[in-house]
Amino acid sequence: MAQKITSLPLVSRYDEIEKWVEGGFENAPWSQESIDNFQKRINSAWGGENCIVLVWSGDRSYGDAFYTDWFPTGLPKGDLERKPVLLFGEFKVNERDYIYVVPPRWVLMEVHHGSQLEAGWEESAWSPDPTMLTGRKRIRAKKPPEFFYVPWRTIARHEGGAKDWSLKNPCCERLWYGTKKICYGNYRDPDESDIEFVGMTQANMVKAGVTQRNDTARDAKTILQANLATKYFMKRAEQQ
Repeated sequence: MAQKITSLPLVSRYDEIEKWVEGGFENAPWSQESIDNFQKRINSAWGGENCIVLVWSGDRSYGDAFYTDWFPTGLPKGDLERKPVLLFGEFKVNERDYIYVVPPRWVLMEVHHGSQLEAGWEESAWSPDPTMLTGRKRIRAKKPPEFFYVPWRTIARHEGGAKDWSLKNPCCERLWYGTKKICYGNYRDPDESDIEFVGMTQANMVKAGVTQRNDTARDAKTILQANLATKYFMKRAEQQ
């Protein structure tokens, strides 16, 4: 019998990785009313409306969008396909279709305005491809979306009580060195600790005089640097 891929004792139906392949976790385990109420608490802790949003991993409306099929000229045919916000793995079915293995987890995502990427969007919308007549193919839409979302923190419980992925966690280390997969820990509901984490991260940024503006135009490099700075303050909050 094949060994089960697991890094922690199973405490929820959302923890059995073999079930992730079968899917069926598209619907969030909370009602929309509960999600909205928790979102209000996040907004209050951050001090801004919907800068950090609570998202269920099965909701692809927050995922990045790509084309998956092209004419020989490199122009896309068909509609854009939304990718999952979290991805444990993917299996190729044919030349353009994949089965995505999505861990059923809550995610806090950082919201950015699409206008921030307008300057470099067209360049990043193409990918080299020698099989195309033009030597490249369009992988993204002609214009950036109104909003785009960056995973900020996966809500889970790891071995030793840690609440974030790290090779310092025994469960994460075992899974990574055994399968080269990211560990998503045990499922847990969003709780007070997540509200405190959001508030402490923002407080540390304010104290250091760092302002993360998600509504002003910036190029991709500047946004990447800002996100790295945010991660530093998130680490500080985790340590606190």
